[in-house]
Formats: sequence, C-alpha cells, structure tokens
Amino acid sequence: MAFRRETYYAALFARLQARVPGITTWSRRHLQFSRIPAAAQPACLVLAASQDSVMETRLPTVWTLGADIVIWVRATGQEDSLDTVLNDLVDAVDAALLRDADEPLAGQLDPFRTSLGGLVKKISFAGPVDLNQREGAEEASVVIPIDMVVIGDNPAA
Repeated sequence: MAFRRETYYAALFARLQARVPGITTWSRRHLQFSRIPAAAQPACLVLAASQDSVMETRLPTVWTLGADIVIWVRATGQEDSLDTVLNDLVDAVDAALLRDADEPLAGQLDPFRTSLGGLVKKISFAGPVDLNQREGAEEASVVIPIDMVVIGDNPAA
C-alpha cells in the first residue's frame, strides 16, 4: 500500500478531538483568530507543519511528519488567568498522546506514547511550546509542535 501522509494527520486529529476536553471548536484548516467568536472558543487547530524523510537503499523510508497544534482562548472573566487555561489544555494534549494500557508495544520507539492505532513508531512534542499572551489582551494562544515518526514505502527498494 502506498504511503499516505493524510492518514497520520487525520489519526492525530481524531485522537485529540476524542481526548482533549474543553475545546469548543476543532479544525484542520488555519482559521484567523479574529473570525472565531468568543462563544466558539477555546478553538484547536491541528495543522500539517513539516515533512522530512530519511531514505536508504533496500530499507523503508523513515518519515518525520510535523504538526502544529494551535489553541486559542479568549477571556471570559471566569478563569484565573489565560495562562492557567492554556497550561491546562497543554496538559490535556500531552495526556491525549499517552499510550493506553491495552495498546500494543510492537515496534514502538517510545513505550509511553500512543502509536495512533499502530500507525506511528513515535509521537512527541517536537520543541518548545510557544505560549502567547499580550499584556492587557483578552486573548492568548499556544502552539504545540508535534513530530510523528512513521515508516513509509521506499520506491527505490
């Protein structure tokens, strides 16, 4: 079967959507913050960000597929701070990527993280989590970079 990148991004989106509570709006498309009404927030975007491969003759290609999880929140006056709301959502994303007790370990590079139903060899936060809150603003965002390591086809095999 041919390597299809969308399979992995769709699986990540479905996993997060099913396991991250408190998100009102979910999207795979980039949406402008100003176009998301307060009632539709918090909003979570799961965006394809990067794709890199390592190819060796007679071996399957190893792909690293990057995704950015962007979460936007707007103050409602009820939260302690927007940082608190964002940190709780980052924790929820982190927890959503943990391996279930009944999830098989075969071939996993990280025994503590999900394989997205056996699709990925490793999934992890891929660098700094970027929290953005302007002084005096009633809105904030976080960008969580994710890497998924997958084994694809090698047409040169």
